[in-house]
Amino acid sequence: MALRSGFTLLLISGFGLILYYWLKSPELLSNPKIWAKTAIVTIAAVNGFWIERKLLPFTERDRLFAASSPLKVIVPLSISWGSWTSAFVLGAWKSINFVASFQFLMGAYVAIVLFIACVLFILRAMRVENSLAPRG
Repeated sequence: MALRSGFTLLLISGFGLILYYWLKSPELLSNPKIWAKTAIVTIAAVNGFWIERKLLPFTERDRLFAASSPLKVIVPLSISWGSWTSAFVLGAWKSINFVASFQFLMGAYVAIVLFIACVLFILRAMRVENSLAPRG
């Protein structure tokens, strides 16, 4: 419940900020960083909703689900981790205002998500390999 409330407040505040800019300083809406961050937070919210509705019920019922379906776990985890990290960095990185294009920022976001997914798949493969290694 608290997570859903947090998402709701986040989305309301984000869209409230866009409305404020639209009413008070419309020129700020031409900043591609605002639209990239809005898109990324929206992706994170949809991904979080999907995790809550589709993924968590399986993992709570079947502890082996994560082991048997790594793609179904790693992809949403990568999207979540990459989204929140990217949104945080975009919010803090003031020097790219009006400099970086929307396409560049979204391309960097996709690259971050793919990088995280690759790292998680490698770590999983190393863990599986270690668990299959003979003990002795």
